Amino acid sequence: MRHFFYCLLAFGSLAFVCVAQAAETERVSVQPAPSWIVNVSPPASRSSDGALEIRLLDIQTRVDAEGLHQYFHQLVRILTPEGLAIAGNFGVAWQPGISEAAVHTVEVRRSGAVTNALGDGSGFQVIRREADLEKLQLNGVISAILPIQDLRVGDEVETAWTMTEHNPVLGGQAETRQSLAQGTNYGRLFMRFSWPDGRGLRTRIGSGFPKAISFKNESDQGFVIDRTDFVVPPLPDGAPARFLFGNAIELSTFENWRAVAESMRPLYETASRVAPASPIHAEIRRIAALSPKPDVRASAALRLVQGEVRYFARTDGLGGYKPETADAVWAGRVGDCKGKAVLLLALLHGLGIDADAALVSSGGGDGIDASLPALLQFNHVIVRASIGGKTYWLDGTRLGDRDVSLITVPPFKWALPVGPNTDALVRLVRTEPGTPQIEWRLDLDARAGIDKPAIAAGTAIFRGDDAEEWRVALAVMTVANREQMLRNTWSARHSFVKVEQVGSRYDDKTGDLQLDMTGTAEMDWNNKGDQVYNNYEADRATLGNILNVKRPEALQAVAPVYVAPRFVATHQTILLPDGGRGFRLSGVPINTVIGGVHYSRTQSLVGERFTMSTTTHSGEAELSYAEAAAADKATDELVKKRLFIELPPQMASRPGEIRQIEPPAVGVRLTGRARLAEMIAGTISDQDYPADAIRKNQQGVAGVNFDIGVDGHVTACRIAISSGFTALDDTSCALIRERFLFRPALGPKGQPRAETRFQRIRWKLPEDAAPIRSYDVTLRYTVGIEGVGRDCAITGTPPPPSITPEQCAKASQGSAILGADGNPVEAKIVEHHTRTVERMAPPAAGTVPALPVVPVPVPPASSGNPH
Repeated sequence: MRHFFYCLLAFGSLAFVCVAQAAETERVSVQPAPSWIVNVSPPASRSSDGALEIRLLDIQTRVDAEGLHQYFHQLVRILTPEGLAIAGNFGVAWQPGISEAAVHTVEVRRSGAVTNALGDGSGFQVIRREADLEKLQLNGVISAILPIQDLRVGDEVETAWTMTEHNPVLGGQAETRQSLAQGTNYGRLFMRFSWPDGRGLRTRIGSGFPKAISFKNESDQGFVIDRTDFVVPPLPDGAPARFLFGNAIELSTFENWRAVAESMRPLYETASRVAPASPIHAEIRRIAALSPKPDVRASAALRLVQGEVRYFARTDGLGGYKPETADAVWAGRVGDCKGKAVLLLALLHGLGIDADAALVSSGGGDGIDASLPALLQFNHVIVRASIGGKTYWLDGTRLGDRDVSLITVPPFKWALPVGPNTDALVRLVRTEPGTPQIEWRLDLDARAGIDKPAIAAGTAIFRGDDAEEWRVALAVMTVANREQMLRNTWSARHSFVKVEQVGSRYDDKTGDLQLDMTGTAEMDWNNKGDQVYNNYEADRATLGNILNVKRPEALQAVAPVYVAPRFVATHQTILLPDGGRGFRLSGVPINTVIGGVHYSRTQSLVGERFTMSTTTHSGEAELSYAEAAAADKATDELVKKRLFIELPPQMASRPGEIRQIEPPAVGVRLTGRARLAEMIAGTISDQDYPADAIRKNQQGVAGVNFDIGVDGHVTACRIAISSGFTALDDTSCALIRERFLFRPALGPKGQPRAETRFQRIRWKLPEDAAPIRSYDVTLRYTVGIEGVGRDCAITGTPPPPSITPEQCAKASQGSAILGADGNPVEAKIVEHHTRTVERMAPPAAGTVPALPVVPVPVPPASSGNPH
């Protein structure tokens, strides 16, 4: 979540949420359709399976001396109740002072009858709609909503309206961008663009549109796109942002980027001039007295704008284009990106520092250089300052910048300075950080034993923009909310850690923010439960980015795959019990580059200390689809390279052992002479495996509850969790009742008492007891002239356990095949492997197949700390 405030300039599209009733004088204009349009009819209706059938989308755009006119005409058929919700309200929106709307048609067609739902326009509800108040932006947009009465499934709704823009700030220039949503199906798509013959106008048509046909008559020229049954093509997933323009058409009368800059330059030059009696002069003198160094002065000026002027954007009327004056911003201590920029310019100019305003796109700006020159490409304003021959990009809407020398080049890609001598866009090359932007550390002290909670300490360091986001977020919170957020952060990252204390620190000199945590951790050594591995997986040791390259075949080569910049590190230290004797590592170091991302992992185990560090480091990059697919596959393999600390033999659980995983007497509090029951005898081993279960290849874990009487014998046994097989469940309880004997539990006064326990009994087929099965398998592979096999494949059902894909590949590696002339030839080899098993009568009841058996005793339960 970004906490920087980006100013909304009125260069792009607007979205709305109702917040207030508009003035009574603001009414919808109902007028006939303009004379410059051409009439367009829809095609015949066709079957559709969505909520709506869009029979016609007709958009006609004209640029003339009066401004930019856009005519929208649409006919939809409602197919489902969900379609009623979409098409049941007709709405238009405009921004007073810049645009105005006129409605021509709102009609409902049903069974050949046409109903005029527009009338005189009195049915419209005119409202102010402010979608961006939570972003501290006020755009002043007026919208009008007309609920369409008595609308039913099967009806058709036809609407038409015109939007006219006449922005005086543009000085007669016009611009627009029209986009279509991918995957939308139109019965007929008609788009017409026209302008007076001889009027300088540039257009850019995205690759997703049908071919445009140019026209020219006595007074006008332009082009038309007309296609029936048109589906807007999908955009390639994971592509750089510029490829989103594939479904957009741009129009601009600006000749070049110089013309765009010149349209804004007078506004910023005027707004940044301060009056002779302005209090800003006092601030300039105060900053100048701090230091003669320009960078120190610039840093102080930036801190003043960021810290003393509240952000709020007024983009209503001409406010989206025209900045307030520096004096007005300072007097009210409030401004948007434009206002903060002109105030910063006033301070810097007064301090003798060369600076000008620069237009950028907060969305990253990818593709602006290939787009038409237009103001709509930008929605944010920053300041370009030149100090000591070095360029600095300063953003007054940020918070907390302390030293301009620490400010990195922002990720906007392109900027358009509006100062003198601007001829073109300026490319912004992102500053590559020298240290990780985020570092996480988790230290665990497990020297008390693997069955005891470890002492946990965590540290996280955020740098650059990440640090500023955290600083701002924490600064606006109450103490209680701040602590809860920090606790949640650590708990979400390490769910096995019980967080006890948290804190945060901000370094005013470096701009780094540090989070701290202490607590305890329940380390899972995988030595309990159904699956036993006797190891601990190092935390956050797995590396590998997942690249989104799942595109349809037709789109695979359309665009590259975008790789976002990332530089993060993870560190861990674990102090092991018993001086670390017998512990060992399982896992290899990593140092590889995949898809332009450098992955690194180092680890060591010296004495009782285990250490690990990982980094994932990538600059901003683009890969071809083939490269991305190969990288994605390679990272799948990288993810498998896990890192474990393995328990020494003396601490490891043994297979076949009955392990008690729940406390044997839940809710019992031992006081006085009380004690839990202690096991005296009772073993279960492979020799007890039910013969029928072996023949049927049955294995699983049975969870049982059993009662221990006052004499220490098991009096009852019940299956709490079935293994899935009756033979295993019945045998589990039968053996417990027959063999288990305990020293009885005692009450507080030393009297014998009954006790109930829960245990899991794991029935795992001994490897030599796996059932013998029939199979009929064929291996096919090719041996080249050099004797190296390839393309080995296994067919048949089922493959024998001795033939795996790896062994199939090995089988194909042999000597070269010689032809009749004695020379090596390439040959295809086919091998058949067949085995038939005849079933015999089962053995007599009570007998057990001869299996190698190693009895495993169950150790007595410890009375104070049962396991």
